[in-house]
Amino acid sequence: MHRLPRCETTECGTAFADTSRTGRQRYCSLRCANRDAVRRHRARATLT
Repeated sequence: MHRLPRCETTECGTAFADTSRTGRQRYCSLRCANRDAVRRHRARATLT
């Protein structure tokens, strides 16, 4: 069961099968990963 996490983006929350070797996959898709990276980048840019 530890290999069936939920996507870490707040809007998604989709459950997915973690097929990575290390078992540390955080997002259900590359699209969710990119969306979260852009959100974090924009948050840092507004602070400076």
